[in-house]
Amino acid sequence: IAPWNFPFATGISDAVPALMAGNAVVLKPDNKTALSPLYGIQLLEEAGLPEGLFQVVCGEGPDVGPTLIDNADYVMFTGSTATGRVIGERAGRNLIGCCLELGGKNPMIVLEDADLEEAAQGAVFGAFGNTGQICMHIERIYLPESRYDEFKNAFVAKTKALDVRASYDFGPDMGSLVSVDHMRRVKSHVDEAVAKGATVLCGGKPRPDLGPAFFEPTILEGVTKDMLCGVTETFGPVVALHKYRTVDEAVVLANDTDYG
Repeated sequence: IAPWNFPFATGISDAVPALMAGNAVVLKPDNKTALSPLYGIQLLEEAGLPEGLFQVVCGEGPDVGPTLIDNADYVMFTGSTATGRVIGERAGRNLIGCCLELGGKNPMIVLEDADLEEAAQGAVFGAFGNTGQICMHIERIYLPESRYDEFKNAFVAKTKALDVRASYDFGPDMGSLVSVDHMRRVKSHVDEAVAKGATVLCGGKPRPDLGPAFFEPTILEGVTKDMLCGVTETFGPVVALHKYRTVDEAVVLANDTDYG
């Protein structure tokens, strides 16, 4: 059961080890991105995979998911924690194995002796690569008090310089979110944080002039645990900066979410 954010890679690569071990595979892609894995299966069949060994079922999760799981020997799922709980429970009832790759609120800790130019450049990719729609993308950055302003200024400058636009080539630095609904989710996290006292250092707004689902690369300050974007996966181009005094404190802060 594959997600929309890396449909070809996740839909095909997670299935290949199962095929190598002698199994048939049924893939349920996300409806928004079903064409990518279908193309991958076409390539596999052209390369000699027996036709029909790798099947695809499209549809909404609640409609097709239960039947799919009830007829499987093993389930591999990448997606939200909420859906993962439902799938894990059903797999448990059926006494079949499952592998669940779920949500996160990924932290980055910058140490005092870091090369800040390199760290800021890495943070730009970590936070805004694939418009923040990566399972491992950075949503929280912990910075030593002594170098907080230095990193902040460098990171904000690099983020403001990003080339954000629609294109079918590799020219822009950042593109669109997957859908208007997802853009509204990202916006709601930012709006709620600002309403509760967070500061927008850059970005913070949709860009309808660029496309219906564009949202600016956004850096926030003053995000707390009573804000959605302080504890819940935003899965968009939004990152919060935090200060720490000691490395031990940084580790405690980084681990202080429901995700661990």
